[in-house]
Amino acid sequence: PLGSAHPMTRVDESTSAGCLVNIESYQKIAGERGGVLIYETCADKPDERREINRYESSYPPYAHSWGLTDTFVVVPHQTCYADTKLMFKDNVYLVDAFRESEEESATIMLAPLDGSEPIAFHIEAPFYYTHVVNAFDTEDGVVFDVVTFNRCAFNGGVIVRDYVTNPDRRNSHDFMGTTKRFVLHTTGEKRGQYEVTDLSQSNVYTDFTRINDKAQSKPYCHYYAAENFHGPSDLYGSMAVVKQSLCAPGAEASISVEVQPPVYWQKENYFPGEPL
Repeated sequence: PLGSAHPMTRVDESTSAGCLVNIESYQKIAGERGGVLIYETCADKPDERREINRYESSYPPYAHSWGLTDTFVVVPHQTCYADTKLMFKDNVYLVDAFRESEEESATIMLAPLDGSEPIAFHIEAPFYYTHVVNAFDTEDGVVFDVVTFNRCAFNGGVIVRDYVTNPDRRNSHDFMGTTKRFVLHTTGEKRGQYEVTDLSQSNVYTDFTRINDKAQSKPYCHYYAAENFHGPSDLYGSMAVVKQSLCAPGAEASISVEVQPPVYWQKENYFPGEPL
């Protein structure tokens, strides 16, 4: 099994409100298939996991983070995955166990919190991501906002060790994290269809996104993030904290976005991390 780095708290109005939800992707030792277990842990029984949903997949998705709405757990299956068999067979580190999926499309899985059958959205491949910004229900589906990349970020990509000591490689790499909005239609005339909108600039590196926790699983207007190659600049270490507004001034949050010019905090020789 592989866990997720970003468990979330249910904020819906069910009896499970306040319970901690997390996912566990797994790969079977015998056979090639894997799957995802979704569970919750509640304050009245903190030592117990209650299964919410479960499904199988052709490979175990590496879901570093994922989305939670009032209705669904949103699990992206990116184009790279960790082949945990290699960790047993070849005694390699996790970073060296990543492989590319051979499937023609990527998948965003909507697993209902009521335990019913998950809904698969097959999106254009390749698809790579790191952090989920937010997710929320709409009248006919789900909005899912996530930081995407052009290559796998976990197999020696953005976290490769020699970026620390090799400025030429660090300043010339092309891993530019771009925040995108996926609108996934589960009912109505557009059922099974999706649309994608860029929420951040594509010529800078955006990651480590945060929202006001009170806006989790709801429409929202702002997120904060760390930005590299700020300016834009040719220096990876040119960093800023960015506030990105998705609503026009005075407008209420909704499914539609009106991306505003970003606002920054930046100071020379300061290297901010994840904003909170």
